Amino acid sequence: MILPRSFLIYGALAALLSGCVAPESTWTTRSEIFIERDETAFVPGALDGAIEALGGSSGGGSLLSQDTSDPDEDDGEDLVYTVPRSAMLGARIHAERAMSKRATWTVSATGALGKSTYFLPDGAEIPINPEVPTKFEEPITVKFQTASIDLAAGAKRRVYDGQKFDVDLTGTAGILFTLTKTDVASPIFILDDWETQELPYVSLAVKLTANRKGKATGKARSQPFLTLGARAYPGVGARFVTQLGMQF
Repeated sequence: MILPRSFLIYGALAALLSGCVAPESTWTTRSEIFIERDETAFVPGALDGAIEALGGSSGGGSLLSQDTSDPDEDDGEDLVYTVPRSAMLGARIHAERAMSKRATWTVSATGALGKSTYFLPDGAEIPINPEVPTKFEEPITVKFQTASIDLAAGAKRRVYDGQKFDVDLTGTAGILFTLTKTDVASPIFILDDWETQELPYVSLAVKLTANRKGKATGKARSQPFLTLGARAYPGVGARFVTQLGMQF
């Protein structure tokens, strides 16, 4: 029997984390809700599926990354598009266990729903025929609706303790599972397609969390946070992450 890659990765991470914790430490949990711009790592694969549904060849993911711009050239082939809509709402559960006074091991599970729209006013070349891509000059609108599950594990270090906010640095490895509905529309054709993907990644992020204490109990209440970081998806690319949310 061949085990899925994700199973092997998380089995190894679980074995690592179980053996590298402080002897008397216990796991603690917290939950978060957040908003950010929609994920982009799924775009190439989702577009590949849509192009194949149109009767073309794989490789359609280049539709939104065509760029022949060169400061010494002006051949009119640059792809022009705007993103009038891009948003994602998510909820996350964290579990942490101390490995020292200021560092913890961390695992998390995140569920999110995202929507984004890409508008190409001048159309684009679509590789229906891999040898001679078809040029559609009419405007094209591409819409994505995505449900995702994100599983991650790594380490976190507190780098600043303040009266008003704390700063944590976190590095993780994870896998993003996505289910994406892609709608592509132009005056000439309309198509839709569903695609599932499994996208491994590594990430590094800085999180600023406000310190809020209840007046009566002195205990921490819900705390707003801002996360700034970057993710790298092998074979896909990298993106910046900016999340604004509340943890409980």
